[in-house]
Amino acid sequence: MAMKRKEIVLWTLVAIALAANIWLPRQMRYKYSWDKDLAQRLATEFCATREDVKEYIQKYIPDVTDGQIDKWTVSGELESMQIGKRTMYFSAAARNLFRINPELAAIKAAADSKDEELSKSGTSLSGHEAIDAITIPQIKKQVLENIASGKENPYFALPKRMRVT
Repeated sequence: MAMKRKEIVLWTLVAIALAANIWLPRQMRYKYSWDKDLAQRLATEFCATREDVKEYIQKYIPDVTDGQIDKWTVSGELESMQIGKRTMYFSAAARNLFRINPELAAIKAAADSKDEELSKSGTSLSGHEAIDAITIPQIKKQVLENIASGKENPYFALPKRMRVT
């Protein structure tokens, strides 16, 4: 009896949905639009401004000029698009520039290796990064010891107490 009641309710809802779809004016029905979808995707993906791009590049090249940015934009190394009357950049355009351009890739690699050295010495780490720099090697060491000794579950490490503030 209870199952029959659920079926009746279900079929009633299906009938109402079908009737609403038939009687609703065409303008009120949802219609997929490739153009609207494309415009929304482009607006989402090309959301970085020139200032955002310049700020990221300045982390690695502090004296970057607008002329250099224009050159990279025109050559296509900085992915950009005219949206409305504004030039918008792909959200990852600045990062991708350092992957595409070999000269800039070398500059970034040199800067990142300096950062790595600082991180290893602990001078540039703060908060959880400093704690992780100490804790993670200890956990790795313990897991390797567990594997070497043939423990049943070698990937279990000792618990680590942390205080969240």
